[in-house]
Amino acid sequence: MKGQLTEKQRLFADMVLKGATLSHSYVSVYAGGDGSRKATRGQANQASKVWRSPPIQAYADAARAHVENNRARRALGTRERIERQLWVEADGEKSADRLRALELLGKSIGLYREHVEIEAVESLGAAEIEAELRALITAALPAVPDLPPGQVPPGHLPNGNLPNGHLPPGKLPTGREADDSDPEV
Repeated sequence: MKGQLTEKQRLFADMVLKGATLSHSYVSVYAGGDGSRKATRGQANQASKVWRSPPIQAYADAARAHVENNRARRALGTRERIERQLWVEADGEKSADRLRALELLGKSIGLYREHVEIEAVESLGAAEIEAELRALITAALPAVPDLPPGQVPPGHLPNGNLPNGHLPPGKLPTGREADDSDPEV
């Protein structure tokens, strides 16, 4: 009898494979109930033990493989029907439909594969990244000449800000000048 399923084991495995919990399946099959009452701890442990038995695991594996084979067969059939219809369209009279059908056929056989190239990026330290960013920011912002206090550079507002709302280099939003201890600038 070892290796073969009893009728109750098969019913139990089928219920679990269809989505029922182990406990619900065990109570329904082995406790003679309809599964509506809650399983005791002992029944839940027994359900787990029954599920782990080698014959039930072999049955479950075979059932899963069968389901997967059916899914793959349906997918292949669907693909074949789509390809047949695309060939009909490709042989058709309308040039736009023909081109689109041929494009889809080419994609289906892997004719148009995207190749993504990834370049190795050198690893930079925090200080190097900061220096690079400062250089890029300085190059992007207009130069602000050194002026005596109270004098506004050309193109700036009386508060010293640029007309587009940006702050000139070295000036913090608080209005005070930045120094080397400020990480924000």
